Amino acid sequence: PRQEDPGIQAYAVMALYWTHPRVAVPLLNVLIDTGKEALLTQEDMVAIAKLENCPDKARLLSAMIKTGKHYAVKHAIDAVHKEFNQDELKALIPFFIEELENDSPASAGAAIALGKLGPEAKPALPVLIRRLDNGNRHELAWFITAIGKIGGPEARKAVPKIKAQLNNPERGVQGAAKKALQDLGQ
Repeated sequence: PRQEDPGIQAYAVMALYWTHPRVAVPLLNVLIDTGKEALLTQEDMVAIAKLENCPDKARLLSAMIKTGKHYAVKHAIDAVHKEFNQDELKALIPFFIEELENDSPASAGAAIALGKLGPEAKPALPVLIRRLDNGNRHELAWFITAIGKIGGPEARKAVPKIKAQLNNPERGVQGAAKKALQDLGQ
């Protein structure tokens, strides 16, 4: 991480794929401590998430999310929603909500992770529902899907907004709206 040549830095980070967590974790901590976590690519984040027998993986990716650096946050959230189990994701609900509130580039990944949690992600419903008014076409389908998967009375408050998306020109948004309405008993 203290190497100045960006090419060497990138190769050093890629080498973490093949290292044991005992070696990788201290190096990743140095990356975070020196502010070089932006060197990590999406593949690196997924590699961290897949580290076997690594109790620090949730903490490491959480640290990436907490940096607030959009590049690192987006890749970390993409990795966690693909690789983390329910308990690991549950601990990150506040960060997912914050990404949604800040309209960050990681909003779609945050919505996917919240949808994966289902009813346990109820605290995120107010912000997900608000985001239906200002999400871009790529995010909107994920916001709608998450609301449908979380479900419950609070989620049903979004039914009028979701029904309005049945007329959206994007087929992916229309499909997400149809499925969410089914999930919500409509």
